[in-house]
Amino acid sequence: MNEYGNEETGNQVGTLQEACLAPLYASPRFQRLRELILQSCSPADFLIMINTTADCRHFLLEDRTSRLFPLVLPLLVPYLTSKDLVDWRLVSKDAKQAIDKILTDFQTPDGNSGSQ
Repeated sequence: MNEYGNEETGNQVGTLQEACLAPLYASPRFQRLRELILQSCSPADFLIMINTTADCRHFLLEDRTSRLFPLVLPLLVPYLTSKDLVDWRLVSKDAKQAIDKILTDFQTPDGNSGSQ
C-alpha cells in the first residue's frame, strides 16, 4: 500500500486519481447511483463492469465477492460436501440465494435429488 492507499497498482498517477475520487465515491449521491447500478445487473454484467477500468474495479470492490459468487459456485459444487453447502448458506443472503438456486436446479422433476 502506498501513501494514497492503493494496493492494486504502483502507478502514481492512478493512485493520485483514486485519492481525488475517494470523496466522490463516499458521497451519498454516488452511493445511491451505485445501488441503482447493482440492482439491475447480473453477475456476468458485474464481471464485465469490474474488468472495464481500474476506476470501475475500485468503485465496485466491496461488492466483488458477493456479486461474483453465483458465477463461481457452479464450478465448486462438485467439490463441496452437503455440510459445506449448508455452512455457505449462512454466510449471506446472496450466498443463500445462489446455493438455493443450485440446489433447485439439481432437483429432478419428481422432487428427488439427482445423482452426480
